[in-house]
Amino acid sequence: MRKSWKTWVALVAFALAGQGVLALAIDEAASATPAAPQVRAVATIFPVASIVREIGGERVAVTTIVSSGVCPHEFEIAPAAAKAIDQADVVFMVARCFDGWVIPAGGIPKGPAWVEFAQAVRDSLIRIGDTFNPHFWLDPRLAGEMGKTVGRELARIDPADSAFYADRTKIFTARIDSLDAALRATLADTDAKEFVALHPAWAYFAKRYGLVEQDVLEMSPEQEPSAKWIGRVLKDMKRHSIKVVIGEEAAPQELVQMVARESGARVIVLDPLGGETKPGRNTYFALMGYNASKLGAGR
Repeated sequence: MRKSWKTWVALVAFALAGQGVLALAIDEAASATPAAPQVRAVATIFPVASIVREIGGERVAVTTIVSSGVCPHEFEIAPAAAKAIDQADVVFMVARCFDGWVIPAGGIPKGPAWVEFAQAVRDSLIRIGDTFNPHFWLDPRLAGEMGKTVGRELARIDPADSAFYADRTKIFTARIDSLDAALRATLADTDAKEFVALHPAWAYFAKRYGLVEQDVLEMSPEQEPSAKWIGRVLKDMKRHSIKVVIGEEAAPQELVQMVARESGARVIVLDPLGGETKPGRNTYFALMGYNASKLGAGR
């Protein structure tokens, strides 16, 4: 019961952050008569698109390239997406090692501005060999830095509306503060403080909230793990008494389920991407609340 009521309280706080005074402030930041979009933006994945919408409001038309349920690691640009990029004023991407496929083969073209969020959070990146883990949007504090970057870029492109973007950036930052507090409360008593993940999507989230991503089953969807590696992970799970394996909704579940059976662990399926068509995960804030509540409830 203790964990249930704390989870409930945290989710209430989360809902208030999105629906109460701050939501009213967003309405007041907008003009009385909705303006036609002044900026055409392209975002590679939904969490990025959601953050851009939070800052841009009705002044920005956002196109998301990767559809809900599609793995961004193995994506190929379709003609419609290429056209949207050509017509955009700005393209927002995570990092070249993650969604670099958005850059044409000939390099970054003239025309739209290009924003790579990894540059904005470079001092907080988790290194992996000679590269880094690109899943930093799953740390709300780093998402807050992404929002500030969006605000500055939109103001540069559309200076006439710079005050509008500045106001919405302040509101977004305040909502990030509320989200962070709600997630901490939700995760305070979780029994999933140590876990093995399908792939290293949750390293930033774990670092922010005092969790431990002990091992990953695969470094990327394109790289199938060896039997030797899985054997090592199972030994680590036994040594550290790890009883949680994190799967991902859009990924195959066979490997996760096999490791859970062999180790006696339970599976918690999370969602790092969300989507406009996913109820309860159709904004950045809702997506993060959804994942924290699943970890907090241990299912």
